[in-house]
Amino acid sequence: MKWEEVVDDYFEKLGFVKGQYFSDQQRAYYASSLSRGKYSIAIFSFLAKRKDLKNLKMFEPGCGVGSFALLASKQGAFAVGCDTRKDILKLGRALNRIEKGEAHFVVADCLHMPFKENFFDYAFLWDVLEHTTEQEKMLQEVFLTLSYRGVLLSKISNRMFPVEPHTLLPFLSYLPKSKADFFVKKFRNGFYLWYDSYEKEIQLPTYNTAKKWFEDLDDVKFYNMFLHYLPYVGEFSLKHNIMSFKLPKILKKLFSSRAFLSIVSKWPFIVFAKDWIVVAKKS
Repeated sequence: MKWEEVVDDYFEKLGFVKGQYFSDQQRAYYASSLSRGKYSIAIFSFLAKRKDLKNLKMFEPGCGVGSFALLASKQGAFAVGCDTRKDILKLGRALNRIEKGEAHFVVADCLHMPFKENFFDYAFLWDVLEHTTEQEKMLQEVFLTLSYRGVLLSKISNRMFPVEPHTLLPFLSYLPKSKADFFVKKFRNGFYLWYDSYEKEIQLPTYNTAKKWFEDLDDVKFYNMFLHYLPYVGEFSLKHNIMSFKLPKILKKLFSSRAFLSIVSKWPFIVFAKDWIVVAKKS
């Protein structure tokens, strides 16, 4: 069975009707899991300055279908993903089988880690922090699992970016939460098949709020991934993404340079980034 067929079957059982915006967006999102995983590995390799993942111990908390853990395992890493949702992990195991990966998936809450302390070399927390109200506790729990000089990479969406990333509605995150829920119900009704409410489920931070989440961790650096990650988005053709297009080679080379990343990661560019990648090294 192909991965796209597994995804279609999963969403049909949930009651997601084709032709509805949020339903089609979610189907495309999960169908493109491997593409997003390749993008994640590319970003990881760039920031961690590692191309060889062999024999590394990699951790993906809040993994969803675990495409990062899957691809890391295929490169020789011991890779573990965890999530609270058994149905999503079931999908992850299906993708793992289809792609002949060796990732391990565990049902676990990121706020109460069942893993040994000082064990993993890298943790990859991708679009997870905005779905909890206990960000500092989650970060501390994940950080405890890292070995000495281990590295946490975390991707977070920015509340100040004009297009809200979960619904793709313009300026939604600028509104009070109760008002935002009204517009989501009006224009993205299928959202509530997946989430209870926008107000309860989505906690997008500003730059200053995100910095406070990480203030108790070691050696923290924020990177602005708004333009830098365009080359990867274009390369893997993520059609559900608002920036899905291919760049000319000269711009791709520019946006992929460390010099460019250094410039756009400074104030004021960092404040209005679409996303941040936050790197914290344990010392």
